[in-house]
Amino acid sequence: MALDDLLRAIDAEAGEELARLEADTRRQAAEILARGRSEASRVERELLAAALPAAEAEAERVRAEARLEAAARVRTAKEEYVREVLARLREHLTGLRSLDFYPAVLEALAGEARELLPGACVVRADRRDAALARDLCGRMGWDVQVDPSLSTWGGLEAESADGRLVRNTVEERLRCAEPELRRLIGAELGRAA
Repeated sequence: MALDDLLRAIDAEAGEELARLEADTRRQAAEILARGRSEASRVERELLAAALPAAEAEAERVRAEARLEAAARVRTAKEEYVREVLARLREHLTGLRSLDFYPAVLEALAGEARELLPGACVVRADRRDAALARDLCGRMGWDVQVDPSLSTWGGLEAESADGRLVRNTVEERLRCAEPELRRLIGAELGRAA
């Protein structure tokens, strides 16, 4: 065999070897890429599976916070409405004395005070009610001294010689009724919603 033939044979053999190596390399690279994609997909699924409970927990936390905030806003709005209603009621009650039926209100309050403290010796009334209080106490046969030193929207206080006191003023009645008024206003708001 001549040297040229030998070189061609070596060159051909080298070309075949190179083609086989390239094919092997491409096959191995394809296998490596396929394994890599498979591994990446598996890792992605695992990460998503691991993150899902945390994401669901975070979503529930956010929903719970939103519910709490909404409830707080509703409570605040209700409380503001109750305060507004009570403020309007106070405003109306400050003018109670100017209404035609006020003498009947004062008479009812004086009658209650007398029932609660029949042994009273002093009745304190607002100076604007002093004459009416004297007249009412006299008509009821309630022997008391009327002291016009009370500052009130209406009503009176009765005090016995031993210091027992009955406050039967419009302000005191409102203060005592406020919890029930708040409950009633709240219930009405609940029905309206």
